[in-house]
Amino acid sequence: MSVEHDSGELVRLHVREERSDHVARLVADRAEAIIVNGLHALAVGDALRPKRFREEIDDEQLSASMSMVTGDLASGRLIRSGVDWQSVYVEAERLSVAATTEVGVRTIDLVHVAAALVRGASWLVSLDRRQRAAAGLAGLAMTAWCLRRVNQGETAIAGLAPRIRVPVGPNGSRN
Repeated sequence: MSVEHDSGELVRLHVREERSDHVARLVADRAEAIIVNGLHALAVGDALRPKRFREEIDDEQLSASMSMVTGDLASGRLIRSGVDWQSVYVEAERLSVAATTEVGVRTIDLVHVAAALVRGASWLVSLDRRQRAAAGLAGLAMTAWCLRRVNQGETAIAGLAPRIRVPVGPNGSRN
């Protein structure tokens, strides 16, 4: 089973924030290396640096988090993989036409889903419900632990779900 991780989950592995423990347990349970591409590397660094700007973390915490990423690459916990970016952009455009008006998914999340599809992944690990909805529309599967009430208004789904429905919030919104 080939798994793709959203960069948000990688951030949660390298800096303490809401759901970090949840994501760490999920990754530990799988006990497999995480495949990353250039977009993951850019997105993780770009998510950590604004935390310093907003004073959510200090210089020492930023340095420690970035060192953890470097260490995970060196240890093989994270493994770099190339991707055909032109194919990813073509797939992202196709997904945008099919999914954005339905689920409101952001461009960066579409690109992650498209990269997963181009790489041949069959599963996506994400806590972002719009991204998961777009991935489900694209045919990627998610494990039940991705779907368990991580956002208000979502229902736990037992077992494995090869496709998902767009979660509906308490006021009927799809965001």
